[in-house]
Amino acid sequence: MGFFLTIVLYAEKAETCQVSGMMMLKDGTPVAAGTVLFFNEAAGPPPGKNRYMRTPENIAATDSKGGFSAELPVGKYYIGGMKYMTDKWGGPPREGDMFFISRDENGSPKIYVIEENGPINIVPVSEAATYERITAEKDITAIEGTVHDESGNPVEDVVVFAHWTPEMDGLAFVSDYTAGDGRYMVRVHKGGNYYLMIMGEFGSAFAASGMIISDNGKEADGSIIVETGKINKQVDIKVMILPSH
Repeated sequence: MGFFLTIVLYAEKAETCQVSGMMMLKDGTPVAAGTVLFFNEAAGPPPGKNRYMRTPENIAATDSKGGFSAELPVGKYYIGGMKYMTDKWGGPPREGDMFFISRDENGSPKIYVIEENGPINIVPVSEAATYERITAEKDITAIEGTVHDESGNPVEDVVVFAHWTPEMDGLAFVSDYTAGDGRYMVRVHKGGNYYLMIMGEFGSAFAASGMIISDNGKEADGSIIVETGKINKQVDIKVMILPSH
């Protein structure tokens, strides 16, 4: 299945541009209820589907006719698209969902320059593929462990975010959803100190006061250290599951 994404940029003011366009299949069929992903090049490394998953800085939802609109700061962006194909919605793609990153002729994530002097027509074409969990462990940098509740039971269907800052804002790397065994692996761009956060299905977050990271691998400031090219294993996370209101 191939996505055909057409984007038109119109100048609004010096700092931002209004982005609008269509997401459709290569045969012209509109992709309704899809998501267009904008990764700001200045915020961090390009998305790397086969190495790690990072959060986009901006997103835009498509309407029933495949149309979308978003206001973006002027800058350079990597652009992707996603379509949930199962009954599970929200967060990173799951196995079976459609996902792609627009790439150049060399297969690298393509950079699109969004400037104030529009309009500019951009037509990235990509073969969308069914998303699969990343299983390779060679030449990756990652944090790995188990998410469990206070009774030691594994917690299913949550994702782990690895942030660069203790405030846990801005760019983050994200794991796949945990399966029944509660195991997670969040792959990151390079070694360093990372701060972990847990989020549940549909983006509902566990309260910060209800999240406790085990002492295994934890620094005094709450961060987890990982070396480039290595996996920091057995960083288990205990969560207090608060009652829903």
